[in-house]
Amino acid sequence: MSLCRANMVVLIGTVFVAASADAGSATMIRFRRTAHVTGSVVRLGDVADIHDADVVTEERLKAIVLAPAPAPGRQTILEFVSIRSRLHARGVDLAATEFSGASAVRVFRRFEPPQEPSRTSDIQAERAAQRLRAVIENELRLAGAAADELSVTVRLSRSDVPRALAADSASLKVIGLTLQPDVPQTLTLSFRDAQGTRQQVRFVCRLSRRPTVLTVRYTVPRGHVLRAADLAPLAVDDAAGGIVRPEDVV
Repeated sequence: MSLCRANMVVLIGTVFVAASADAGSATMIRFRRTAHVTGSVVRLGDVADIHDADVVTEERLKAIVLAPAPAPGRQTILEFVSIRSRLHARGVDLAATEFSGASAVRVFRRFEPPQEPSRTSDIQAERAAQRLRAVIENELRLAGAAADELSVTVRLSRSDVPRALAADSASLKVIGLTLQPDVPQTLTLSFRDAQGTRQQVRFVCRLSRRPTVLTVRYTVPRGHVLRAADLAPLAVDDAAGGIVRPEDVV
């Protein structure tokens, strides 16, 4: 391929491989004009933005290897036709996939930075999870839910952790949250990046009802005989060793 041709990166229109595909359930893959990688291979998630109703499917698509990466400091061109062929070979249902974006992606490979200890990555992942939980708990309060009675757990892809941590705090918004407990929910975190561009990442959330124990509503004098009216439920993370029935103390 000549350098002249390589520089001609044009946008392709949205491609519907099957007209009968349901747009609401289709996987959407939008190719970027350029991409940067640091590893030895180029994956689909490196060159395209992927959206699917099933977060597991989305992560699987991101991990598909398309080609070897160029040497550090060099570049290569991946054509849409070759990418599509690779996806077909990996069993991707092209009839249920909506393609858009660039017809060719110029891939650059940076020099690989030193690997950080896994402990640092774990800390970053937990910080991102805490940030998501705080946003969700605030959304629950705005919805009138008793946020203190619910436990929030989240699962975010490691590849999205840096984006979640770098997001503008004031712009964080969770889309798709329901109050249904004990059911995994695939949600969208919407935010603005450092350049002010609106971005989105997908993650999984689960709401669970926290256990409750009984506590005294107010200070009682010594020798006071407790009554049921003196007790109030308190949501806790662990009810082990706590009193949960009024008859145990009244």
